[in-house]
Amino acid sequence: MANVWVYKDSDDEYRVYPPVVVLRKNDDLEIGNTTDEDLEWSTSQDALSPPSGKVGSGKKEKAGKARDQKKKYSAYSYTVTMTLTIGTKKKAKGNSDPVIIIEM
Repeated sequence: MANVWVYKDSDDEYRVYPPVVVLRKNDDLEIGNTTDEDLEWSTSQDALSPPSGKVGSGKKEKAGKARDQKKKYSAYSYTVTMTLTIGTKKKAKGNSDPVIIIEM
């Protein structure tokens, strides 16, 4: 299992830590949301099952399970979008889009 955390930094930007997470076959990914906003995440259907979901404000949820891969190493970007209280959305970033690496 691997954990990813979403937080709001001192510049009011939403960040994903760590920006790169490594999973092995059938590992679970959990996303912790330390912000005051709900979040939605999504990735390729080849990466995780299920490939998308939501995590409420102040909660930690099982996001998905690493899927079987054809290659020994596969990398997939994923997005985390914050639902702001004013009804707009804002993307959270790692160094760029966060990445899931699946190692078979």
